[in-house]
Amino acid sequence: MQQCYRILNFELKKIKIVSKEIKKIHIKQIAICILLFVSFAFFTFNVYGYADDTGSTPNSVETTEVVTDDVKSGEKTVSGDISTTEQQVSDNAGSEAAEETYPEITAKEGKATYDKKDYTNDIPEYVHSVTETVTQSEDPVQSGDSSGDGDKQESKQEQYYLTENNELVTLSSADKQREEKLSDDMKTVSESTDEDNKTKTTETTVKSENAIQKAVDKALEDASKNNDAKELVITVSDGEYAGDIVIDKSRVTSDSESSDSNDDSEPSTDTKRTDWSNVTLKILSLGATDGTQNGENANAVKAQNANILGNIKINCINTIISGLNFLKEAAIEVKDAVLTVYGTDKDDQITVIGEQTSNSDNENDALKQKKTQIIVYAGG
Repeated sequence: MQQCYRILNFELKKIKIVSKEIKKIHIKQIAICILLFVSFAFFTFNVYGYADDTGSTPNSVETTEVVTDDVKSGEKTVSGDISTTEQQVSDNAGSEAAEETYPEITAKEGKATYDKKDYTNDIPEYVHSVTETVTQSEDPVQSGDSSGDGDKQESKQEQYYLTENNELVTLSSADKQREEKLSDDMKTVSESTDEDNKTKTTETTVKSENAIQKAVDKALEDASKNNDAKELVITVSDGEYAGDIVIDKSRVTSDSESSDSNDDSEPSTDTKRTDWSNVTLKILSLGATDGTQNGENANAVKAQNANILGNIKINCINTIISGLNFLKEAAIEVKDAVLTVYGTDKDDQITVIGEQTSNSDNENDALKQKKTQIIVYAGG
């Protein structure tokens, strides 16, 4: 019995020892947890700062941080430029989203073909506006500017809008590159500055050419270099052709050449045309007749959807127009040339204005016709 008591007493002592060890382990774990919690709280407190007077933590984004050593105290001071709030970030994102809502400017569908080469419409005429603003801080001391002039900040804003209706638009990267490569005669630049010279606005009007105008210029350029060219044919596909179309040899030739040219480049081997009286330019919609099949009794051609939205101005170039739809009461102006128009099977409304110069500018070109002639074959 005594032996059993000794054994039981020994086991109880072992249990007490184990219990003490367990308590020590628990205390260590609790201490570690408390230490980790205090460290985390200290880190959070230093990063996000004190709560403001309302008890809420400021919602801000730290943009810059400057650490300076205090020589006397040996302490480090952290100062930050906390100027961009979440509300400002939200507003900026909203403004960018609004800018993206502007429609991208695109060219109207249309194609003109001359000498097996296709020409397409440009995007509509637009204005590229650039506004540059310079602002200066009112407190140069606060800005750290020892010169006393204050801190200058420059901002730049770019916008694109159509000249037709002032609608704001965006440009594709390809159209922006096209603008940079355009010749000066395709751009008009104007500048304005406010009274305080703080804001400068530069507006560049970028002109547009339709496919027919491009084909006409190419055809006349070829004729100016080749005296054998007699008939220039341009076919026009369905589409819309905005803007005026100018048929004038002066767009591709120079009536006067300097005899005292200092140009060291090799002389051109092109033959300069001196007689334009035997040149005829034909602008025909697909499938339209030019009158050669039926002579003066040619019937009106079946109307296509080649819609002319601007005027046609003809100077000194005999021209045949057939199968085009003239919208918005567009007019054809002709001077010192023979114009022949073949209407369509629709109710065409074509205004033709003829002019004959009293002292023709074309005498040096040996132009043989003596007066302007207009021949119109009505449709309907």
